[in-house]
Amino acid sequence: MAALSGILQAIGGAKGANLSMCLDLFQGRLSGGVILGKVADQHKGPSRQQDLSLMFLLVDPKALEEVNSSGETIADALKQIENNEPADPAAAVRLPNARAVSQIRKSERAGLRLSAPLLAQLEKLAGA
Repeated sequence: MAALSGILQAIGGAKGANLSMCLDLFQGRLSGGVILGKVADQHKGPSRQQDLSLMFLLVDPKALEEVNSSGETIADALKQIENNEPADPAAAVRLPNARAVSQIRKSERAGLRLSAPLLAQLEKLAGA
């Protein structure tokens, strides 16, 4: 697995890796810390100082819902994205994580079904 030997392994494939790299470059420039592969690997040299920096970006979620200068809200933008013509007519346009969020909500409504023997085993392990 060559990817595991790299400096970044991001969720989201190439797009996630590129976003991660952009954020690393951005925060490194703002904070003055080292970036990318110059951050010391604590597994290879535990005594070596990492010289990394951290940046915290705080966002007021309510500010994202306010109407912007063109009269649109974030909800409007999401609807515009979802209403685009899909590249594959057999599949609807989805926002990132839409399928996962849908599955989580479905699981929360339906609950978790366990067989009686498994439930008994879990209760025994929990000391119930």
